[in-house]
Amino acid sequence: MQMGLVVRHCVLGAAIAACARSEGRAVMDDSTFVTAMAQLHAIDRKHELSDAARDSLRRGVLQEQGLTSDELERQARHYAGDPARASAIWNAISRKTMGLTPDTTSGERWRGVDQEQTR
Repeated sequence: MQMGLVVRHCVLGAAIAACARSEGRAVMDDSTFVTAMAQLHAIDRKHELSDAARDSLRRGVLQEQGLTSDELERQARHYAGDPARASAIWNAISRKTMGLTPDTTSGERWRGVDQEQTR
């Protein structure tokens, strides 16, 4: 499965889970989730990249954070039990995504990525 579809499924899964209000266990801290999702969203916005390059960057983000796509999806489901918190998390992801600038000269490194705690 292409990483782009995985990211989209994570976002869709989170939205569906939020509607269902099913609670799950946290897999990671909020700042890790926000950082990873923001980086993945920023990669998706880079339309000039080939699919292969985009997939490579996505794999790099997950590897750098020590995460799997399944863990991201489980964490998104975890937020469903608290809609106010889920909204704060998605707002944090949006803010962080807007502040990210991929540094194409150094491969998969990102400038402007700080560890923001949202709890």
